[in-house]
Amino acid sequence: MTQVERGAPPSDERAEAALLGALLVDPDAVSRISTILRSGDFARARNGRVYEAIVTIYSRRDTVDFVSVAAELDRSGQFDMLGGPAYLTSLINQAPTSLHAETYARQVERTALMRRLIVAGEQIRDIGYDNPADIKDALDRAQRLLFGLDERQGSGEVISLRSALDDFFEKLDRRHESRGAMFGVPTGFADLDKVTGGLHESDLIILAARPSVGKSALAFNIARNAAVNGNSVLVFSLEMSIDLIAQRLLCGEAGIDSQRLGAGYLDEGEWRRISEAFGVLSEAPIWFDDTAGITTMDLRMKARRLKMEHDIKLIVIDYIQLMRGRGLENRVQEVSEISRSLKELARELNVPVIALSQLSRAIEARQDHRPVLSDLRESGSIEQDADIVMFIHREELYNPATDRKNLADLIIAKHRNGPTATVQLRFFPSQTRFADLEIYRPDPDQLPGRVPRGELPNRTDD
Repeated sequence: MTQVERGAPPSDERAEAALLGALLVDPDAVSRISTILRSGDFARARNGRVYEAIVTIYSRRDTVDFVSVAAELDRSGQFDMLGGPAYLTSLINQAPTSLHAETYARQVERTALMRRLIVAGEQIRDIGYDNPADIKDALDRAQRLLFGLDERQGSGEVISLRSALDDFFEKLDRRHESRGAMFGVPTGFADLDKVTGGLHESDLIILAARPSVGKSALAFNIARNAAVNGNSVLVFSLEMSIDLIAQRLLCGEAGIDSQRLGAGYLDEGEWRRISEAFGVLSEAPIWFDDTAGITTMDLRMKARRLKMEHDIKLIVIDYIQLMRGRGLENRVQEVSEISRSLKELARELNVPVIALSQLSRAIEARQDHRPVLSDLRESGSIEQDADIVMFIHREELYNPATDRKNLADLIIAKHRNGPTATVQLRFFPSQTRFADLEIYRPDPDQLPGRVPRGELPNRTDD
């Protein structure tokens, strides 16, 4: 097949030079631009080296100017090779102010993306010419190449420790300036958010319990709370249909027992609350997929597409043991593959992934029924892959005479980047809903108003 001749790959050397000049005359602009560009985004190698020197000096909290940049380049033996004083002077002359620095940076970013698109296109073409037998695998590889174009994290790009430290200090600066702010996706449960700081990008969070303890209820609570706080959420429900989930969310938002709704026993006040709940939930950016027995590959392809279309910030999967892998020799190997795939998905899309999991029956046979990590069913790799492992334990299910009725322990048994802890939640049997322990509300059916946000009643038949 005849190759179409093309000119040089897209670049804008004027924008590159003007940007570097702007950074040399106004070092304060570096903090903004360093979140947009890396040195590899510059088409001209020497421009990329100057940019790397500027960012390095800035990360040391030293003054960025002609003298310091020249010294940094000279220290690495590059100054004269790149053009010496005349070259830096020419850059400054390109931009006497930093007024348009971000505009220049976006242009450099755009042309860098176009160059990466050309490379990805050539790689996708090669996949097609290879004529692979597994078309889904071919599509997955092609989709991954395209998705990785605009993703800094998990794209397979090799970066230096210096660049990683630059990124870290940039995040540290933002946290220092916004002390007390939450940087992860909020769960809506105050004590849990205090321990975790919210659900963080690239984390795999395992939420596990025995059947009918409340895994799905708590997961949908978190999904709803994240969505009403402005975070787009994608839910894969392998067990319940979308209709049933919608009914549970609606009943929860309105504070109405789903059995009453199903039987049609609603008074005028309850109808009003249902209407108000519909208004709230219809604005919540939540997307559902209820494909039964979905494969890891299909789930990843759908998640990538929704991430591109709706900027998904949180993914919930209910639950791991209902997913299908590649049909390996035994179920333990298959679940291990699924677990690794979900962790890879979290890193690739740079979003937290909550995956629900069953626990083994060993809990029922011992005197202490509180779950431990070894209770994770079918695979020890779930524990290894997870950044956070949380168990739900309700003592009253094993000891009806307990004085801890209507209480649930959320046991954070593993926390890769923080402390382990036990968070207590209040459980309302009539509404099957979880709430922060310090917040007490009587049964909403006895109140004229609606249920406050965050106290989401849900069934627990999961």
